[in-house]
Amino acid sequence: MTGIFLNYRTQDAMYCADLIDARLRTEFGARNVFRDHRALRPGTAFPPELWHRLQDSRVLLVLIGPYWLTVTDDQGRRLLDNPRDYVRREIRRALRREIAVIPVLLGDTPLPDPQALPEDIRALTDRRSLRVCSQTVGDDLDGLVAEVATLLPDGPAGRRVPAVATGGLAPNAASPTP
Repeated sequence: MTGIFLNYRTQDAMYCADLIDARLRTEFGARNVFRDHRALRPGTAFPPELWHRLQDSRVLLVLIGPYWLTVTDDQGRRLLDNPRDYVRREIRRALRREIAVIPVLLGDTPLPDPQALPEDIRALTDRRSLRVCSQTVGDDLDGLVAEVATLLPDGPAGRRVPAVATGGLAPNAASPTP
């Protein structure tokens, strides 16, 4: 079981994906964290392995940086508008499976407006988000680890869980209404 799947745009959040991946691997073990650029070995058939790892995951972290919504292809079309875009497909599959889908807002990036998203992934904006900022990265990652640990059946597999479970909560994160 993978446990945690990192969803991100290489053009937008590669630096933060590396940082978050490293921290999650330290806390949960490399076998429990999937990030395509690290976990897929050369020669691996990409799509089947990707979908297998997503199927085995309990948490999808959607890393949203300042260009996540606006990255375009070679013809100037927004990638997110392409139904075959991997970022969109991963989110769509995770939402359909009803696993935990957590938007992780990078820096001061706001949660996207639902109308700016394709209809099949608009529910992403209904999820409570976390935030990771360069100024508070240590505390933010502690909070992220603590939150993810609550969503995995065995927690961090005997590793330390940060005491601060509320660090990293995005100030604009939506709270469920009673």
